[in-house]
Order: sequence, then C-alpha cells, then structure tokens
Amino acid sequence: MNLTAKALMKEFPRKSGSANCFTVLQPLDLTIDAGKLTVLMGRSGSGKSTLLNILGGLLRPTDGKVLAGEADLYEMPDKALSAFRNRHIGIIPQGQTALYSLTVEENILLPVTLTGKADDAAKQRVQTLAKALEITALLGCYPAELSGGELRRMAIARALLPQPEILLADEPTSDLDEETTQLVLRILKEAAAQGSAVLMVTHDPCAKEFADILLSMRNGVIAADAE
Repeated sequence: MNLTAKALMKEFPRKSGSANCFTVLQPLDLTIDAGKLTVLMGRSGSGKSTLLNILGGLLRPTDGKVLAGEADLYEMPDKALSAFRNRHIGIIPQGQTALYSLTVEENILLPVTLTGKADDAAKQRVQTLAKALEITALLGCYPAELSGGELRRMAIARALLPQPEILLADEPTSDLDEETTQLVLRILKEAAAQGSAVLMVTHDPCAKEFADILLSMRNGVIAADAE
C-alpha cells in the first residue's frame, strides 16, 4: 500500500485571526512507496514531525489530501480513521508513549490487544521482535525500569507487531548508541523489503546508507535528496 500526499499544507495560527499564521508545511506532493525505505532528513523545526503526524492520520492538514492506497484519511469519520490506522499504519513516535501500568510485553501487544487479536501467534511475534531488538530480558519489566533507548526499542517493536502496510518512524534512533542505531536501521530496511511503505524522518546521518529514497526538508519544503 502506497501512502500519497496531494497538495498537502499545514498552518498554525499564532494569534486569533487568519491573517497571522505560521506555515509549517508549504503545499507539497509526496508518495511513500510500498517496499521502499524513504528517509526524510532535516533540522529540528523543519516540519518533518508535522508531516509525519499528518501522514499518519494524527493531525488534520489545513489543506490537501492523504491517501493510503485508495482511502482518503481525512474524509473518514474519527472512529473509522482510528480503526483504519490501527489496522494499516504503524507509528514510532518521537516521544515516550508507554503505558506505565503494563509490562513491556503488554505494551508491545497493545495494538492487537485493542482488536482482540492478542493470540499465541501475536505473542510469538513479540518474542521474535524482542530478540531482534535485544530486549527479550525486559519483557517482564515495567517501563519505569527502562532506559530511554530501551523504551525506544519497545516502541519500535509495538509499531512492527501488527506488520503494518505503512510504517512511519519519527527520529527512531534518538537515545540510541551507534550499534543499536545500526540494528534499528536494519530492521526498518527489512520491514520495507517485506513490502511495507516505510518513512523515517531524522537528522541522523547514519540513515543515509539505508535509504532507498533520500529526501530533505527545509522550512516546510521537500527537496529531491539530502546531498
């Protein structure tokens, strides 16, 4: 499933009244191809996270469309959009989004728990992902016991668990050392190789060597590459 933005833009009002707005995203067209790892680079404040949140159905654009396959995300009622996102889109957020009353394993299982599909196959996939991300020993722990990098890897496992057709990763290698960064980048590359449309937004130069498509963003405008 491809993810396509058409004439997408986003403005935030600075004060009351439409004449005083801050344009975060200039009108843009973008396609995230299935089977490809697209890396979007840019400095903090360039609009990368805003774009990712709009593409993931989390933040309504000021104008334009987001199509996941043939589905127009922002033409859906909120409940239908939430259900569609849970079935088809995996999101690795920039911040920490753990539920601290649940164990690491229960946090990873959350996307399928919400749909009543936390079966033995899902639990086995948790084990597979935990091994790949080197957090098997942490599955019975609670998030308060984890470091920032461990929480990041837990969030990556949670996003990958349902095998989403679209995977959006917001600075997924922040809080990680060089070795773990390489591990996470290989896992994102593998998800793309298995057919997902993967978008990673980052300012980490290590991501360049893993990209199938390399883009850059500056002041809400996307350029063809980051070179």
